[in-house]
Amino acid sequence: MPRPLEFDKDKALVKAMNVFWRKGYEATSLQDLLKAMSLSKSSFYQSFTSKEELFKSCLSHYRNSLARELIMGLDKAPSAYAFLQQYFREIADDPHRERLKGCMLMNTATEFSQSNPAVAMLVRDGVAHLETLLTSVVKQAQKEGDIPANKDPQILANFLTTNISGLKTLAKAGTDESMLKAIADTLLEALKKA
Repeated sequence: MPRPLEFDKDKALVKAMNVFWRKGYEATSLQDLLKAMSLSKSSFYQSFTSKEELFKSCLSHYRNSLARELIMGLDKAPSAYAFLQQYFREIADDPHRERLKGCMLMNTATEFSQSNPAVAMLVRDGVAHLETLLTSVVKQAQKEGDIPANKDPQILANFLTTNISGLKTLAKAGTDESMLKAIADTLLEALKKA
């Protein structure tokens, strides 16, 4: 009979997610994961089955965390456009240096391309989920008069998704914060004139 697990599975998942996010799937070893999660091999396999299954769980957790962050930020903002301003400026000026890791979804898309259908589907689902949330933000900003109402909100959401990925990639590449802020301000102005 297996021994009961004596660790917080959610906290271990977040620790693993941060390792994968920083290093990528291939460069992350089982030893890296065991060390970060403070687990033995037996507890790891009993709880997460395999490195690949853990990675898939981490991608899902990242997507859900990103969605929660967006929803909470929008709820606190005075307007949808103000939320977008705050969100893009935070990408450019992240005090926690999270920006140096890029976007886990896009990092994964780049690393795997289409070589693993299950992972590719998780990435597609994550991007689609982000675009759905951003579409609702754009629609709200259009109702509030900050973004032209005659533009397709889904196209504008795709534009925002592309720019989120691009800014995070530039940040990961070491682009200066002042340049990132200038890019964020430019794309937000472009959105107002779309």
